[in-house]
Amino acid sequence: MEQENERRIGPYKVECSIHVGKKEVVLGINEKEEYPFCVCYCTYNNPFSTQWAEEAVASDDYLEAVQIFTERLQEQIDQVRTEQKKFSFDMKPFTLADCIPDNGCENITGKVVVIDPKVNRYEYRHSAYQLVLVEGGGGAVGGRRGQAVLGTGLVDGKRAKWSRCDILGGNPTGANTGMGQGSSGKDQRTEKRETGKEQGGTMMEIRALTQPEQKYTYSQSMQLMGQTGSIGHLRGDFGSSGSDFHTAWTDHRAQWNTEDFKAELTEVINQLREGKGLLHSRHDMMATVKRLADSAFMRDSGTVYGFRVDTDKHAFLLRCNPTKGGYHFYCYCYVKEWLDEHMQKAVQGIRFIDPHYNEKFRIPDGGKITIHYAWGERVEKTCRFIDEYHTEVGGYLYHICEFAECMEKNGHSYEPKPTEQPSTKKAPKHKDYER
Repeated sequence: MEQENERRIGPYKVECSIHVGKKEVVLGINEKEEYPFCVCYCTYNNPFSTQWAEEAVASDDYLEAVQIFTERLQEQIDQVRTEQKKFSFDMKPFTLADCIPDNGCENITGKVVVIDPKVNRYEYRHSAYQLVLVEGGGGAVGGRRGQAVLGTGLVDGKRAKWSRCDILGGNPTGANTGMGQGSSGKDQRTEKRETGKEQGGTMMEIRALTQPEQKYTYSQSMQLMGQTGSIGHLRGDFGSSGSDFHTAWTDHRAQWNTEDFKAELTEVINQLREGKGLLHSRHDMMATVKRLADSAFMRDSGTVYGFRVDTDKHAFLLRCNPTKGGYHFYCYCYVKEWLDEHMQKAVQGIRFIDPHYNEKFRIPDGGKITIHYAWGERVEKTCRFIDEYHTEVGGYLYHICEFAECMEKNGHSYEPKPTEQPSTKKAPKHKDYER
């Protein structure tokens, strides 16, 4: 009789597994299968933290399977060594003596802390992986030891959850010297569309949105808001006179609506209202969008105009409509690094497979599929990229294999909907069209 607690991946019993770097390398055996030996990667970086098998290879030759296992293991070792060669500082782990002790009572949100190296796997028990910027969680508030602390590693940019008791203390003196530099070195569009005034020695730049960014000027699902670091959005209008300024704020993730963020949002909006800026009046908004014609994009509601402003930590994506009546702008606010990282991953598109993991087709993030139901109905569903193995179809979250199995089981079929060129039409004048 098989033991209930034995680990299995599909039909294969896990014979050997070693986790090095970003992935676990697994060797599974099932002598009843035509190909009894299987080697795959296993990751847990998904919304459910469950094991996912990737790049599985089956063989009827045990030695061949072991060879593949060892080669993949060596690849992971090489990747970790290459990553750690980039660090020119002392990799000796920080200890309690190196830190400002954590009493468990203070609010550490927005602070850099040192994580106990023992919570990391052996290859990551180095100082480079101990510094974390705390961004929220019940345990970050203080007086709630043992509850969740959410944050981002300063060096690798990895977002994760820890327990308050995993924190040794505050940032040691000079610990971040040489760390994190260049972490914001993602490709940026260098074309300046319109430049604001200098304040405090910094120059604010506003530019037209790229096509992938346009989707993020609308409210997203809870899943996407979490992955993109969506803080909230500001909605505003210029009143009947065209020169008033009325706004309303909606929180998406209250824990990220910090005092530092509020100060940055205020500065951005104030600069956009200066002179004849984008948000000075409806007339000035009209003049700005005419001058920056490449900011225009189409939605079902008509033509709107999109702009982006970045600060060091945050991205502000604006959707504007200078038409008289209705709301004139929405400003969606994000943790810049999280938004850019998600959009970079989404470039690969949404993969649709059959139940045997054979790829059927891909569509771009935000594209549509047509589902032909077994009873004769046909519907179109908008799809959003979550990660390589998950997608939202019509607002519902699916593992790509789960979706394929559901469609096949119920006798439904589906296909990509061809991209259509939208026709030009005026934007509506009703406030309840958008949210």
